[in-house]
Amino acid sequence: EGQFANGKDGGQAFSRGGLGVSRFAFATMTVLMTIIIVVTCLTAGTPFNSKLLTAWMKATLVDFYFNVLVIMCWVVYKEETLVGKIVWPILLVCFGSAATCLYVTVQLFKLKAGGSMKDILLRNSRE
Repeated sequence: EGQFANGKDGGQAFSRGGLGVSRFAFATMTVLMTIIIVVTCLTAGTPFNSKLLTAWMKATLVDFYFNVLVIMCWVVYKEETLVGKIVWPILLVCFGSAATCLYVTVQLFKLKAGGSMKDILLRNSRE
């Protein structure tokens, strides 16, 4: 049995094991990224230290924030409440991959048995 099975709407539904693995993987990535952020801030200080901003670091930051913009567009589309449309983008900008993994983890835990990727990606299954 793979991670996906045929869903009710013709999409690929998560198998029970696949959903559990996905939840565990994204929750683990959330915790690891949070630890990395905290440890780095405690040992290297603020990320806005001018000594750390080499040309490659500047390019990496621009690249990262373009990716955050794309993810932010999806999150604002997906979120149904004004609070979610405001809070999640702030978390994405401030915490990057940790917030992205947390958002996906939350979506995976909201998913009901037999749910598909469509349910994660779209506002609701009626769209």
